[in-house]
Amino acid sequence: MDQNNQQFNNGQQPYGQQQPNVQQPYGQQQPYGQQQPYGQQQPYVQQPYGQQPYGQPQFQVPSNAKGMSIAAMVLGIVATVFCWFGWFSIVALAMSIVAIILAVKGRNMIPVGAPGRGMATAGLVLGIIAAALSGLAVVCWISLYACAASVVNDINAYSRYF
Repeated sequence: MDQNNQQFNNGQQPYGQQQPNVQQPYGQQQPYGQQQPYGQQQPYVQQPYGQQPYGQPQFQVPSNAKGMSIAAMVLGIVATVFCWFGWFSIVALAMSIVAIILAVKGRNMIPVGAPGRGMATAGLVLGIIAAALSGLAVVCWISLYACAASVVNDINAYSRYF
């Protein structure tokens, strides 16, 4: 019997009974698992010095890092498109190298989870893909012209006999 009375004195409710809905004084947080009803504002809680309030980002992204990320992504997209158009693949190769450099610099400046890091990653991936495709296209075009020049020389050499 004394143990049951101690339970009530400690603020614990016996099994099956719920505590009445008591509103917390201003400035105190709700216990874990209890939330304010939808539509009611949470009271403002003063954070200790040096701590960020909950729900706000704890990092500031430099604006030049976001610019590098955007530029890397745009250059990666343009290089991926240009690598299919003949001799523009040389220009695409140069753009893809610049996109890779900008993307790596942008990713190093932006912390994980910050806005802009995804664009830098996209620029890096597109830059690598464009570099591979445009490098392959440049090799194919050079070998095509080398073969064509060889055929022309062979035709000129054999034309003396006819």
